[in-house]
Amino acid sequence: GSRVLLSASTEAEFARLVQPYVDSSDEAEGGALWPLVHRATLFAPFSLLSAGLRLYDVPGTHDENQARALSMRSIIASAHTVLITSNIRRACNDKSAKDLMPLPLRRELLQRGSMGELAFVASQADIFNRSELVENLRLDDETPPLQCAL
Repeated sequence: GSRVLLSASTEAEFARLVQPYVDSSDEAEGGALWPLVHRATLFAPFSLLSAGLRLYDVPGTHDENQARALSMRSIIASAHTVLITSNIRRACNDKSAKDLMPLPLRRELLQRGSMGELAFVASQADIFNRSELVENLRLDDETPPLQCAL
């Protein structure tokens, strides 16, 4: 394999440079390289990472690409802690939570004695639909958005 070193002075520039290597949407400018990339390792000067913490963004548990699915299982098998991240709109219903934690993954974590080292992270919790909250929480129709969020 070979290595490619990318460097940028802004977030936007870095995102543009790294996109062809990690974007699986097939919309990368000039063609996607992700099917050929085994691993993309990104370094940044964050104090949180200075003690050796590693964060892996792996494919979902139901990835149709066998190589990506095997990669995910391999990384999870060696992880001390697993964080399952999902958009809060999907994470809120029971079916999605069940899909995020399929039986084979639960078995693997239980066999390793690591079930307690699992957390669900709901992203985009700051984005909400005011009318849905008013209806679901039975709030007054005139409730301001900030009050709905609280």
